[in-house]
Amino acid sequence: MHHRLCLAFFILASATIFASPPVYIERVPDNGIQPRLISDSDGGIHLLYFKKTNGRSGNLFYREFVRPGKWSSAQKVSQPFTHHDAIARASMAIDEFKRLHIVWLVADPPQYLYTRSSEGGTFEQPRSLKIEHLDGIEAAASIATHANQVAVTWHAGTLEAESSRQVYSLDSSDGGASFTREAAISDPGLGACACCGLASTYKPDGRLSIAYRSAIQDTGRHMQLLSGSLESTKWQTKTLSEWHSSTCPVSSSAMHDNWLVFETRGKLYRSDSKHRPMRVSSNSEDRQKHPAIAINSSGQQLIAWGEGPGYFSGGALEIALFDAQFQIMETASTSGMVIPEFSAAAVVTIKDVGFLVMY
Repeated sequence: MHHRLCLAFFILASATIFASPPVYIERVPDNGIQPRLISDSDGGIHLLYFKKTNGRSGNLFYREFVRPGKWSSAQKVSQPFTHHDAIARASMAIDEFKRLHIVWLVADPPQYLYTRSSEGGTFEQPRSLKIEHLDGIEAAASIATHANQVAVTWHAGTLEAESSRQVYSLDSSDGGASFTREAAISDPGLGACACCGLASTYKPDGRLSIAYRSAIQDTGRHMQLLSGSLESTKWQTKTLSEWHSSTCPVSSSAMHDNWLVFETRGKLYRSDSKHRPMRVSSNSEDRQKHPAIAINSSGQQLIAWGEGPGYFSGGALEIALFDAQFQIMETASTSGMVIPEFSAAAVVTIKDVGFLVMY
């Protein structure tokens, strides 16, 4: 009897340890597109999205998560502007003081607008960042925070010679109240893929990491990882994966903690500083694009993406859940779920509960 009880306890404990966390999947409120999700230090979840009002014109809106299926009232963040495709969606970060920082692209005239949240929970009047290098901008800027630092990164340069484009950064050391003059931080010999998105994040030691695609001789659209400190002129570049193409692939990548998820030749890969790029999924021959990643406190990873042909279609929503040893875990079905045109999925952890996917 004692042995049977011990065996039953072991089976129950094992099932608890290896059970897949719940994954909640929701459409963006207001029939919105281009969601961004982020969590704060207390587990609060913040949603940014674009709501169309007339054609491709609309506004950015913000909501706070209450529970699965319920959000706070929408708060308008931007003035009306015309949205672009998934590589140009707005970027959002949160600092240790729980201030939200948002940057987005406006095409006419070309500029990046920035706002941050205030103590009262509202957003400051958006302001145009003072940037000189705006030639040929087609992709969104990325924003990242560390302590009181805020870094906005983007790539610019002539569209006729992508091999001459560079990655630039604009830095704030006072929580976004002011920004320094921009600086070119990438290797000028690598170029930058004009219609490919970039992603950025701060490491715990204060170093900034930026994932972007080069355009070596206008064809070498390789995945590059750029890292360094904005106080230093020494930046290191590591090539993670090669992709030779004479045409722009219109791809994007996502970063979380030490992990990067990116597309190469229509397939998704994930890697960190200790592992070579690994395929996310090999179940389909369709193009896999515009990934998002979230990692919980147990080291489990949820990756979401769109699957289907073309540049502008969102594709069928797909997700993959991995345990801390990178083994696939069972998770919710996404059958019949389609990401809207010009959009992408977003993911975040729900503290002590599971994961949330928005599309």
